[in-house]
Amino acid sequence: SILFMFLILCTRLYFLQIVNGEAHLSDVRVSTVRTVKIPSVRGNIYDRNGIALAENVPSYKIKLDLSVEAKELNSMLISIIKILENNGEKVVEDFPITNEHPYEFVFSSELSEKRWKTDMGMKETEIDYSPKETLDYFREKFEIPSDITVSEERKLLSIREQIYMNRYRKYNMVTISEKVGYETIMTIEEHKSSFPSVFIEAEAERYYPKGEMFSHILGYVGAINSEELDEMEQYGYTQNDVVGKSGIEKACELSLKGKDGEKAVEIDASGNRISEKQLKIPEEGESVYLTIDSALQIKAYESLEKNLRESVVNSINVGSVSLSQLYETMEKNKMVSYEDMEKIRNMNAEQFKNMILNGEIKLSEINADPCTGSVVVMNVNNGEVLACVSYPAYDNNMLVNNFDTEYYTKLINDPTYPLINRPLMERKAPGSVLKMMSALAGLEEGVIKKDTIINDYGIYKEAGKPYARCLIYSRYGSTHGAVDVRKAIEVSCNYFFYELAYRLGNAKEGTTENSIETFGRYMEKFGLNDYSGIEIEEYKPKMASSEAKRSSIELNYPSADEGQKKWMDGDSIRCAIGQSYNSFSAINIAKYISTLANGKFRYKTTLLKWIGNKYEAVYNQPYVEDSLDFDNENLKIVKEGMYDVTHGNMGTLRNSFREFQVEVAAKTGTAEEAGGRPSHSWFAGFAPYDSPQIAVVVMIPFGESDYSPAVNVAKEIFEFYFGVNKMSEGKGIFENIFAE
Repeated sequence: SILFMFLILCTRLYFLQIVNGEAHLSDVRVSTVRTVKIPSVRGNIYDRNGIALAENVPSYKIKLDLSVEAKELNSMLISIIKILENNGEKVVEDFPITNEHPYEFVFSSELSEKRWKTDMGMKETEIDYSPKETLDYFREKFEIPSDITVSEERKLLSIREQIYMNRYRKYNMVTISEKVGYETIMTIEEHKSSFPSVFIEAEAERYYPKGEMFSHILGYVGAINSEELDEMEQYGYTQNDVVGKSGIEKACELSLKGKDGEKAVEIDASGNRISEKQLKIPEEGESVYLTIDSALQIKAYESLEKNLRESVVNSINVGSVSLSQLYETMEKNKMVSYEDMEKIRNMNAEQFKNMILNGEIKLSEINADPCTGSVVVMNVNNGEVLACVSYPAYDNNMLVNNFDTEYYTKLINDPTYPLINRPLMERKAPGSVLKMMSALAGLEEGVIKKDTIINDYGIYKEAGKPYARCLIYSRYGSTHGAVDVRKAIEVSCNYFFYELAYRLGNAKEGTTENSIETFGRYMEKFGLNDYSGIEIEEYKPKMASSEAKRSSIELNYPSADEGQKKWMDGDSIRCAIGQSYNSFSAINIAKYISTLANGKFRYKTTLLKWIGNKYEAVYNQPYVEDSLDFDNENLKIVKEGMYDVTHGNMGTLRNSFREFQVEVAAKTGTAEEAGGRPSHSWFAGFAPYDSPQIAVVVMIPFGESDYSPAVNVAKEIFEFYFGVNKMSEGKGIFENIFAE
């Protein structure tokens, strides 16, 4: 029996290895099992009340499996592209050269351009190729057919770029199209044999429900680039991952990302998937809750946009700008087509103004002063940002998932620079909103007292030439007469602050630098010397100092002598009124006003409420950067001056806030900039006066006018926050609609 069993075994081995060996070997060759990544679902982003600002929606995507060899790759891809175009679908296009002649690169920096060229296999002698030369290079490299349309060529180049970037990652997938519809799916499935390496997968994709109004806060996600991969590879990121490109999406990337899963996929020789088995379950990313209140953010955005439109129309009405000037600017900016421009020229003035007011003509198309602005609303008692508006904005849905290169090109060519996060990155001289700091410095240092009287003579000569003037003297030839510190804030008397600054620099033996060194210590107390601490990208403020003057002079006037670089009394007196070398963004001023309003602590500015999931969360506690040690009486005097701005007999804002149902303390500021355009317009204030809750800061570049858009925006924000229009329904003044 043993011999018989041995005979059967030998016979079986003969048939397996000799007779059917080739067939079995073929089966082994044509059926492969590999492990692929299951992308994690990105965590959502919510406002402070749980309203979704960034979420995930289901989407079917067409992907190319690089591990399955495709014959005549270009031909197959062109067929896919034609199917997509016929069905109105979009191909993922992020080839970094603009679509039309004259071609341009769309990189953020020259370094990024060179890095991309290197990663794409260009030699050192080819790194300096122009956009046109680079385009020709890749046409040849990828053997792009000459008989296809320009649109098809662009799409093919984008796909081939992705494939090349993933050439060493054989088991990764390249996304060809996202959000494809049922008809496209069925067409590709019906012709599956012609597309052996093409698969349709269901995945989540990013969506921003509120769009433009939150774009600068949230940012957007996109395909990881080489520089980002170098940094993120240590956390398990690969070439096929998406990452946050800006805003909270970038700042909270590691929390939002989650952990990828894995699955085993078996594929036959024809590229068909035989089976799949999940090996590791993906973990969803953590949720991020912001301090932002979406209702307040939307109100602030809409108010800013409305008042900018009305300000432009008002400038037409009063004749400070003519229609011919606007038409000339519009044609120069090339934001409007020739045909539309002809229609606009044939309108009468009222039709044109109505189109501005209702949004049919965009402010970016006009690019007349003022057409941009910033708003920050901050909780004065913990540093939380409740609203942070940048106008104009951009639609981050156009840059996420399927990056719209054409749209991005329009953004970077837009003369109003919508990609700039203005509240955090646009720095301007603060003008008179800095006078509260100057007043406090003078009181604390003892060079003035509560009842010190300074006579305004219009022209201030003590600090040397060129003589400084009080604004009221420059405009009307009059003066404020005898004023104390409280009245100086109320009427915004420059002369008073010139003298205060002069005394600071000359009250003790020493140099004229005494004054600016003293101002520097007080500006630091209010955080005006450093980043605000907000989690997303911001620019560092520029604070006036002798070093700042020297650096600026050496940079802009290389032939200047030592005397011109030295800090002088004339610099100090101008610093005291918010000019000189001071340059701050709206977030810096909001932090300063919040610190002044609470009078006790300077808090780190924050956008984060808490981060976590359904099992646990980490709450972001208020962080005190510094405790204030100012004399309470001095603080009281300065705040009373701000109160008088809105309630005093001569207050510059008395007509706007005297009858307001919530007591607001505030200060406006105008800051000149060379070039003959209107001054920049600031509003900075807090409310309620006796028990401060919020600070509101509005900054409108070139926004000074009789219309006062910054003041109007601030008033509408206070009205909305405190529910002023609901007072008659029994809503208390201090019970704001967002109280927790």
